[in-house]
Amino acid sequence: MPNQLRAYRYFDLVMTAFVVVLVCSNLIGPAKAATLDLPMIGAVTFGAGVLFFPVSYIFGDILTEVYGYAQARRVIWA
Repeated sequence: MPNQLRAYRYFDLVMTAFVVVLVCSNLIGPAKAATLDLPMIGAVTFGAGVLFFPVSYIFGDILTEVYGYAQARRVIWA
């Protein structure tokens, strides 16, 4: 049984979410600019992809911690 892949319940969902967030951050990021008005600093403008990209770290961490390094690496290559 060590060479068989285990059936994971939510692996496909987490993998799809990870890939969708990365694609959205790469497609939306350069196209849209987000402006944040900070009280003492003023207006700060940055690419909208910056808002999506940290979410990919959450999904990457879930993949690594729950499903293991080998499965996470396969998702990253996808």
